[in-house]
Amino acid sequence: MFAENRLLFLNPDQAARDGVEPQIQNHVDVGFLYEIDHIHLPLGTPVHLSSIRVAMVCENTELNIAVRYPSKESLRAFFSYSTRETHPALDEKFVMGTVQAAKVLHRKVPAEEYSDQKHLESFWVVRACGD
Repeated sequence: MFAENRLLFLNPDQAARDGVEPQIQNHVDVGFLYEIDHIHLPLGTPVHLSSIRVAMVCENTELNIAVRYPSKESLRAFFSYSTRETHPALDEKFVMGTVQAAKVLHRKVPAEEYSDQKHLESFWVVRACGD
């Protein structure tokens, strides 16, 4: 079973006025898929992550949260149906600070949504306008 860390975030401005350190408010659970809010991806984010819709939290420490997501190659292999896997390999990893992760990891993907849509390219990939 995956370890679970729950972090609480307060509004950083309000926390500063109150004289306390900001705390994390969102729950970030290891082993779960989260939808990515691309607007909040930090500088230095791998280019390919900008086209990924969901990523799985694989590590959660006091300072950092790591996510795994499929590479272009694993997506290509999965959608070419040359594999019998139930989902593309999550063979890429990205680490970000917990405060940034609270903004980037928009929402936990419900198990039912995963079961119903994991075979769809649109579940894994975000298409840019004009694509």
